[in-house]
Amino acid sequence: MNATNTINTIAAHIGLPEHESAPQSFTPPLGFVEWVACLAFLIFLMNQGGKLVYSLRGKPTPQELEAASTALNKTLTQIQTTQAEHARRLEQLEAGNILRANLDREEHGKLYNKINACAEGIARIEGHFTSRRRNPS
Repeated sequence: MNATNTINTIAAHIGLPEHESAPQSFTPPLGFVEWVACLAFLIFLMNQGGKLVYSLRGKPTPQELEAASTALNKTLTQIQTTQAEHARRLEQLEAGNILRANLDREEHGKLYNKINACAEGIARIEGHFTSRRRNPS
């Protein structure tokens, strides 16, 4: 038999109300926990209602908009980086093409001069043979 039961037995013989043991820990006043639970439930309902309104209107939620915006910004940054790299590479290729065109012009000029020299030589040889045919001496 513990002390609380002994005290309650003595109090019952004397005619006093029963003795309750002291609370071991803090207990909130009656109704406080219920109000907090109702408040949490209302906040949950408002949040879900907001999502429902957005989905019924066909609009994305703010979280979805933020995620899409972040993804678009990342993609845009990648595109801008790629565009800058391509522009730099294009400038290099254009500079190479200009250099190649200049070299080709020089080579064509040299080749043209060689062809002209050969044509003049052939013309001289043909002239020499033609003059020998006319004057076989």
